[in-house]
Amino acid sequence: MRITGGRARGISISTGRAKHVRPATDRMREAVFSSLGDRIHDASVLDLFAGSGSYGLEALSRGASSALFVEKHLQAVTALEQNVNAVLKSLGNPKELKTKIIRRDVLRFESSLSHDIIFMDAPYDLIRAQGDALLEHASKLLSDGGILVYELPGDLNIPELGWNCLKRIGKSRTNEPSVAIMEKRDQ
Repeated sequence: MRITGGRARGISISTGRAKHVRPATDRMREAVFSSLGDRIHDASVLDLFAGSGSYGLEALSRGASSALFVEKHLQAVTALEQNVNAVLKSLGNPKELKTKIIRRDVLRFESSLSHDIIFMDAPYDLIRAQGDALLEHASKLLSDGGILVYELPGDLNIPELGWNCLKRIGKSRTNEPSVAIMEKRDQ
């Protein structure tokens, strides 16, 4: 697995020994970032259930100004730290580029900062059990006019309450990855 675009294109991303990590495929990330277009430039990015950090790192490579990664599993955090260092090194370690890794359960993560783009790639069993709670939590962390990039099983519908789905990418079969690009609905 590699960074697919931007200044760090081609840099390898590792999952290390983290067995639970299901990283977004290169093809899926390419489709997502093609859909986001220029919105990524100078964006503040939050990568929830970061795993290997593939979404947040891809965003940094393509011009995001900051990335905050939230992941609770130690083995994934170890691989994530190595991936962040490799991408930052390939970008020339710019001091203005802000990155931070927080080891915490996503549903217990709180922040006073809001983010322009949130990537949320939760375990599918958690989405099936607590999908509404995940969306509510993401909503609190998203800036006005921000975008949620939500990877979920293709057979699940997106709850309409509070969200507009701008685009859906991927398969429609059970447990096949799909991505919903969403914005908060005006209340």
